[in-house]
Amino acid sequence: STTLARSTTTAVPTTTTTIYRPGSIVMVIPAGTQARINRGEDVSDVLPLTVNIKVGQYIYLVNKDNYFYSYGPLNVMPLDTTPFFFSVPGTETGYCTISKTTITFNITAFVTELIEAAPAPKSSSPTR
Repeated sequence: STTLARSTTTAVPTTTTTIYRPGSIVMVIPAGTQARINRGEDVSDVLPLTVNIKVGQYIYLVNKDNYFYSYGPLNVMPLDTTPFFFSVPGTETGYCTISKTTITFNITAFVTELIEAAPAPKSSSPTR
């Protein structure tokens, strides 16, 4: 009798690298955040209560926990990332389900730097 070797395949986990837009604000909710909340631990270190951001600047809320969270106008599903940007300057407030308090977004206008034009070169021809 002949014995055939069985072929086995081992799944190799792959990692995904997320590329964020240059100048973005990336905030991460770590795994275990809800467990910390359930134990009554202080979670004020997870997300800031005030965010200063420019119009058009992206903010990415990365949730590495297994629970849904709201952070002002941003809602993020478990193990997901939510990109967001503001389109007008001003102040936006909202509720954070992690810190259980109000958070503030200070949105400033995007200002480009003005560069003065160089003066026109002087004429090198003699005047008569």
